[in-house]
Amino acid sequence: MKTLFSSPSSARVRSACLALFTLVTLGLTQPAQAQQAAPVTLETPTPETLRVRVQNPAQQAGSVQIVSLRTGQSLFRETYTAPVYANRFDFRNLAGGHYSVVLRLGRDQYRYTVHMQPASATSGVVVRTVKARLPKTVIALAAE
Repeated sequence: MKTLFSSPSSARVRSACLALFTLVTLGLTQPAQAQQAAPVTLETPTPETLRVRVQNPAQQAGSVQIVSLRTGQSLFRETYTAPVYANRFDFRNLAGGHYSVVLRLGRDQYRYTVHMQPASATSGVVVRTVKARLPKTVIALAAE
């Protein structure tokens, strides 16, 4: 009587399945590594405003900049070293369009695109994360 695993090729499949099962089991039993929360949070408390908060316990030099993507003009720039930076930006008087919010904290950079609807639209501010650029050492640690 032949079974599913009686042929030589089936033995290889069985060995491969056993090896895969062992790797998966070992991978699941490794302790979970803690993931650090991003120090930057953005909220839209009203349709026209954007609240930015940066946790900076090491009190590194940081900056916040808002740029019009249509004109390239810097609309706001501020530096900080406080343990917590917080600001509320009102986009109500700005023309509808796209704006970039760039936050730097030490060697880290966080970039967001804000789409402000024209005054006649109902939705207001829409925030999209464009890029969070971290130093290579942080990326290497996260990959381990």
